[in-house]
Amino acid sequence: MPINAGAEYYAAEKKYLEARTREEKIKALEEMIRVLPKHKGTSNLLAQLKHRLAKLKKEGEKKSKAKPKFSIKKEGAAQVCIIGLTNSGKSSLLKALTNANVEIADYPFTTKKPEVGMMDFSDLQIQLIEIPSSFDSEFLSLLHTCDEILILLDATKDLREQEEEIKKLLEERNLLNKKILWVLNKADISDKDLPYLKISSKNKINLEILKEKIWEKLDLIRVYTKSPGKPKD
Repeated sequence: MPINAGAEYYAAEKKYLEARTREEKIKALEEMIRVLPKHKGTSNLLAQLKHRLAKLKKEGEKKSKAKPKFSIKKEGAAQVCIIGLTNSGKSSLLKALTNANVEIADYPFTTKKPEVGMMDFSDLQIQLIEIPSSFDSEFLSLLHTCDEILILLDATKDLREQEEEIKKLLEERNLLNKKILWVLNKADISDKDLPYLKISSKNKINLEILKEKIWEKLDLIRVYTKSPGKPKD
């Protein structure tokens, strides 16, 4: 490792080592190449970085050709994706709101693929999708097409760390302009006072209020085929 690689390079290298997805690794490598001082002492390192970058991009191209883009057909009045770090209670919430048949366990990364359920609200249905906390890029593509993102935080864990990781994830994918609802789960076993809707998916606390907040955040206009309270013509 060259002695004078520079602070910017080491910062980019740190991002590369912490990257979870291929896209994150590619972005970090491109930054490493950009900020690396270009001189004889760094020529070998530069060649290695470029080779590594080309290999990652080639792997990504092969994967995209071999595997179709993941998608879930929208149903109901709107589609809402639920995201959060592992064991934040996403599966429990999906089951509580939709009665979806999902696996619930205390060990990390129980959910392997997006799970879907339909939530009843008034005379409407809203499609809820649980995104696995492995944050695979093929599943995260759903965040771009959904109508709202519900971020579930775990009140029993470090909230600042959760917030920062989720915000970083959304920022890297240009998703901060989406309709986002922050929700604090397991609030019944924590005394933390934060400006989020507090719920308990396990004990079904404030779930009706949550349904209302989901609908309010969507900011949709309801169209009636008849006047409310009156029979159809």
